[in-house]
Amino acid sequence: MVVDYLGAIGAEHTDRVVAVHAHTHDRHVEVIEQFETEHDGIGFVYDSGV
Repeated sequence: MVVDYLGAIGAEHTDRVVAVHAHTHDRHVEVIEQFETEHDGIGFVYDSGV
């Protein structure tokens, strides 16, 4: 869902990913994998540790 939206708006890089609450679907993992392998990467990833 988030990856689809970011692709639709043409995002190639993101400066930050903030994971404040991990869900069982791990959507933030999808964003990280997509941007680190298919696009120009991510500047920083912040994770609450939850």
